[in-house]
Amino acid sequence: MRILATPHVEHYTLGLYGRLSSKIVLTLISHARYDLNARQIIVPKIPFHSNRSLLRDLLLKNISGRYDVVHVNLSSEGVLLRRWDNLIVTEHGVPDPSVEDKDSRPFYLRELENLLTLSDSGVPIITISNYTANQLREKLGVKPLKVIYHGVLDDFRSNRIRRPPRRHVILWFQDWRVLRSRLYSWKQ
Repeated sequence: MRILATPHVEHYTLGLYGRLSSKIVLTLISHARYDLNARQIIVPKIPFHSNRSLLRDLLLKNISGRYDVVHVNLSSEGVLLRRWDNLIVTEHGVPDPSVEDKDSRPFYLRELENLLTLSDSGVPIITISNYTANQLREKLGVKPLKVIYHGVLDDFRSNRIRRPPRRHVILWFQDWRVLRSRLYSWKQ
């Protein structure tokens, strides 16, 4: 089995794809190299703010047909593909444009529309938590196929016992000018 995948956050990518790459042929297409035993295709970002992933998206679209499974972490990546019968999408949250600021709202509107398109077409949607699965069902009518909780890998946990600091400093200020003058006077 051959899988093509796009990364998400580092601990998710290392956890899921690290385990998969030890058992099957996995190709990761991304903008950065990860510490994985997998084939990795690194595509540079282009300097256009509105679509820095254009080169990666074009490559994803053109090579996805060579793989048995294509796993993407955004519905907007999934709709680019020529065929959806080998596609799996992981949703990491509910794309809700109403809570986003003006600059990111178009991205969330597009992601919401693409998620609904893929779900209505029968593409399997995976979520990372029961909460996300319930929110997708309740708010959008999307029925996730499965919940695969990725958690936090042990690589990102500290083995040291954590103790609170012996002394706490609490700053309270109403004005940056007041804080700056106090900090300046403390240094002298």
